[in-house]
Amino acid sequence: MPARATPAELSAPNDTDFYDALARLQPGALRGTGGGRFVAAVALHLASRSRLPSRVQEERLRAVIHRAALDNAGFHFLAAAARRLPPALRNTVATVVSPRFRRRLAAVKHDAAPSGDRPSPSAGIGEHVSPASLVLPDRTSPGSSDPDPFSTVVILSRPAHQDSNKSLLAQSGYGPLLWDSFEKLLADLRHNDDVCSCMVDQSALQDLSRAQQSELFTCLAEYSTFLWIRVHEGPHLLLDRDEVRQIVRSAWCLRERVSAESLSFQPDPLLRAAELEEIARSRNALRARERAQFVPGELTLEEARLLVAAARAHLRDLSPAGGPVSLESLETRFLKGGHTNARVARVRPNQGGRPLIAKIDTKERVIDEVRRFRQFIQPWDDRLRPEAHFHAGSAVILFGLVPDVADATRPADMLDERLRELWNGQILGQDDAALQFRAETLGRAISNAAHALGDLNSRRALPSAYAPVGNPPAKYFAKWDAAGLDWGLGEEARTARAKAELKFERLASAGVVHGDVHLRNILVRGDTEAHLIDYAGSGPGHPAVDLARLELALYLGPMRQLDPEAKCIEFQRALSIDLGTAPALAAAFPTLHRSHINAACVQGCVAARDHALRAVRAHGGDESDYLAAKYLVTWQSLVMFGLNTGLNRSVVASLAPVIARW
Repeated sequence: MPARATPAELSAPNDTDFYDALARLQPGALRGTGGGRFVAAVALHLASRSRLPSRVQEERLRAVIHRAALDNAGFHFLAAAARRLPPALRNTVATVVSPRFRRRLAAVKHDAAPSGDRPSPSAGIGEHVSPASLVLPDRTSPGSSDPDPFSTVVILSRPAHQDSNKSLLAQSGYGPLLWDSFEKLLADLRHNDDVCSCMVDQSALQDLSRAQQSELFTCLAEYSTFLWIRVHEGPHLLLDRDEVRQIVRSAWCLRERVSAESLSFQPDPLLRAAELEEIARSRNALRARERAQFVPGELTLEEARLLVAAARAHLRDLSPAGGPVSLESLETRFLKGGHTNARVARVRPNQGGRPLIAKIDTKERVIDEVRRFRQFIQPWDDRLRPEAHFHAGSAVILFGLVPDVADATRPADMLDERLRELWNGQILGQDDAALQFRAETLGRAISNAAHALGDLNSRRALPSAYAPVGNPPAKYFAKWDAAGLDWGLGEEARTARAKAELKFERLASAGVVHGDVHLRNILVRGDTEAHLIDYAGSGPGHPAVDLARLELALYLGPMRQLDPEAKCIEFQRALSIDLGTAPALAAAFPTLHRSHINAACVQGCVAARDHALRAVRAHGGDESDYLAAKYLVTWQSLVMFGLNTGLNRSVVASLAPVIARW
């Protein structure tokens, strides 16, 4: 051996001797199958040391594996050899090898060594194992076939209770992994993405309190929406069925109860052959990516697997019989827009299938978004019908598509796109009458979006654990002042801001808000039909904040500054203080209205203002609550990239004198 240490020294009873030997082990010197054979020999020597506690055996084996730095051939041999180890050491090997090699631990059909030379499958932790059992047939070379991916079934149980279940699973092509504690199971799930099912035996529940059992089922459900969970009922299960179902339902963000196909309660610990179909359903859903074609391929392997599994689950839910479905292709086209790192794609299963919108993000954000939707948006408008799907570290939400009128396979236009087209049409000299008609219809579409937001914001937010995220971050205002970012605004403007903050607080959590209103989160279908999307920030908030954002998004973004700043200040006073109508504003500010895009935006601003007033009055507020919200959102907008600072200053200058006198 290239390493000076021997397996006997690395299994010495004395810790000092072990660490001296470990230090002599040369990292990377054990190449090929020889390295795997050496580490396997260490494992067998450790297993023969009955005086060493199982915890010490596991720690030493893990240290040797990390120190040895095996290559693929070495891991391949070690995984196959680990099938002859006691359960504790076999599981130790399983936690440090990749899923590809981990599945070799279950490939018992290749085990050709004489039965007398290897430990019994039921060998307990610390039983004597002969190093002679290390002899393996040549077919364990790296070229031999492995079991299918996502074939790991984890079992939470005392070891003596699961011999029959492990045998049935292994013979059926699955890789059973046995854990005798919740802590070990949780540690495995944190870094393993190959698990398709979990069996919970009551023998492992007897030392868990009611709260710990609740945490156990929460962790299992939060691992994957595709996980099949089998629960052995008995006196040690302190939760009733409905409590377990509710835990899983909450973690999976389901609108309905958990199906029996996903969560099974059984009176005995023995796995029946018929239950293998449930495990196969979970495994096959996750393996769907292996058989599907992607057009195009912008996704990572993990995201691709999850997206196909989610699409397959969606198709199965649409199937009248709820049976197996065929997913032969999945077209993905990524869409622009959004302010976060999430990626949004239009996905179309099986070419002719109905398109969906997929939002790929972190698991935490996906779960948070769907839970917010369930609590705050679903009772008001459930047309998007989001479905959360996640497995290990990847997560996706599937939404219903808001289709374009002319082409049902593509999403409706974003409001931002429609406004941009209107401006470009005027600059390029398109027919003026046609542009005027488009401006009028687009103004009505924006008014319809404002009406929908007003309805949502008028709803009273019930007490919840969610803090407002759509309100302006007032805590940053002082930091911006300290950094010298005052935009040339005087002391009166800051005095008004402080008074606006006090006024804002009384309705800060009164209404239900969208939380992220901008011109790419509003879709326009046809000429005037408006749809709100992306409710990741929904929750409690100030009833005027959404509509103030819509009003300012129009004024500070697409609206063209055709008048001097002094005239813009007058316009804002007429809009927000005098509450002028759209026709009155058009008559008073003709230069501003020479642009068709400005005419559409002014109509939208008036509608946003009117529905904001309606919303605050629904919560016992008045015009001052609307002005406070608009003023604070204006200050926040000063730091946002791409907005017109001159127009922003005109809003502050128009409102500050009024608010400062409160």
